[in-house]
Amino acid sequence: MKAVPSDMYYHEADRKALAALKAIPGLGLIMKKYMEIFSETTSECLNMAMKIRLGPNQLPEIYNLLPPICETLGIAEPQFYLEMNPYPQAYTDGDSKTFVTITSGLLDMMTQEELSAVIAHECGHIACHHVLYRSLGFAILSAGSSFLGGLGHLITLPLKLAFASWIRCSELSADRAAAVYMKGSEHVENVMLRLSSGKKDLLKNINKELYMKQAEAYQNMLNDKWNKAMQYFATMWFSHPLSSVRTSEINKWCKSDEFSKIIKFMEDESTDVAIVKANTAFCPKCGTAVGNDDKFCKICGTAL
Repeated sequence: MKAVPSDMYYHEADRKALAALKAIPGLGLIMKKYMEIFSETTSECLNMAMKIRLGPNQLPEIYNLLPPICETLGIAEPQFYLEMNPYPQAYTDGDSKTFVTITSGLLDMMTQEELSAVIAHECGHIACHHVLYRSLGFAILSAGSSFLGGLGHLITLPLKLAFASWIRCSELSADRAAAVYMKGSEHVENVMLRLSSGKKDLLKNINKELYMKQAEAYQNMLNDKWNKAMQYFATMWFSHPLSSVRTSEINKWCKSDEFSKIIKFMEDESTDVAIVKANTAFCPKCGTAVGNDDKFCKICGTAL
């Protein structure tokens, strides 16, 4: 199976939020300073000392989920770790030497297919080259200016808000990466439902359609300017998009022509990336993929 380039599924909101972040003055200096002090070796040492590194001879039933994901997304295998933590979580760090960690709580909650979707999501961050910026963003949001020394004055509220916004948007691209690997949204949606309900045995009784209608109701509530403003203040420091909205988003995308073309590309050895792109319409202003029936770009509003 051919590897799928990340620009085929990169979310338009992710692209737009990152562009806005990069446009903030001083980010280049901050990134340069961060690279001077950032040490992947420190993280690797802690991982090797405190976690279980998964591999062909160490919990292979879990490790073996990783290689086909990396092949599909076209990335080198990251180091893969299991961490004792009852909270269901997975995360990625590193730059030239990346690693993915999953927790014991995640293993307890997920089926094998759902675990694959989570791992593919984390590998999606690597494929989309999110990891270095996300590491810097989390450092800024948690430690503020303290780790930058003399450049601390460059850490402003707009920069923090821009990082928080982009980090949320980057999750949408990673969700798409997971859906591409799973060839559909079902297991990605199920991950959201499990994380929302908190109970492993409840999923079979949850009405997924009603759950996604919550996202529609939420969006309708935001038509009121006051509600929209209050929601902005309530969620501006969140690290992830809201779960029902995120579930609805990936469900709709997997029904789109864009997703169908990606699946066709994966399955047809004769299909070239350039052909897929040539048959996909893009906004002339911001480059967002648009549908054949769209009259306006959903990101920048440009008439099509």
